[in-house]
Amino acid sequence: MEDRHKNQKNVSLGTRIIAFLWDYVIISGYLLLLFGVSFFARPLLIPLFRASSLSAEITEFLLITLPVYLYFAISEGVKLHATWGKRKMGIVVVGV
Repeated sequence: MEDRHKNQKNVSLGTRIIAFLWDYVIISGYLLLLFGVSFFARPLLIPLFRASSLSAEITEFLLITLPVYLYFAISEGVKLHATWGKRKMGIVVVGV
């Protein structure tokens, strides 16, 4: 097990931030798409935000937080062990 991690090194904070900024390009694209779709789905969405604060929180979680979380979780969990930004920067997520 040790031999497999022998050639790996820690990545600097700057490299990690740049990788996150690349990932943020994808997240921003999703948010822009969501913003555009919301114009057409407005009659369906407004009642979800006005019904109660709990309903608004759940809707926000399902539309924004969960997809972004799943992007990171799935991207780092598949065979490549990295999001698009991490692959672009040559970073791989490993576990000991």
